[in-house]
Amino acid sequence: MVADEIETRANAIIASARKAVEKAEIHEKATGLRDRLSNVISVNATSLSLEAILLLVSIIPVTYQITLPAITAVGAPAVTYILPDLFVILTAAFWAPFLTWLVTALVLPIGNGLLFNLVSASVAKDGAEHPVDPLTYAVTRALLTYLVHYKGFSFWGLLGEKAVAIVGTSVGRELQLVGAGIGGIAAIWEGILRR
Repeated sequence: MVADEIETRANAIIASARKAVEKAEIHEKATGLRDRLSNVISVNATSLSLEAILLLVSIIPVTYQITLPAITAVGAPAVTYILPDLFVILTAAFWAPFLTWLVTALVLPIGNGLLFNLVSASVAKDGAEHPVDPLTYAVTRALLTYLVHYKGFSFWGLLGEKAVAIVGTSVGRELQLVGAGIGGIAAIWEGILRR
């Protein structure tokens, strides 16, 4: 008798949870989000975001400490926060590695993908053309990573050795190659699906 009551209440809770999930349309929203993110641009954006976060964490020091006093009336203890030193953004110690990464991972590959757009004649499913060829972007990004980080090419002295070393250690040379490779595979796969 007690077991039957527990089973009845458990089934009611499960049914209520199912109704709530159906009412919130979580499955449809998750499927829609997946569909919007399942393209080569999102793959490259995710890779670049990870690299940017790793670089920024490395070149922006966390040096300031702020302590909020305890509020005894509500029983809240004192809380200490450690904050980044954003004044480093005003120095060359920030901009040299950041611009080195930005030029080699984004600016030059996008420029090359615009100039050598091998898929400009083919139209995507939604009727929009890619302004930048994603495969050319990925190949250019991989080649630039190889040339700059493995062969020491500094664009005739424009990229400083220290800035290249900071990008290579904080972002990782291999991570940049893997990101370009995954972007290239996604571009090939998207091209196959379009045909």
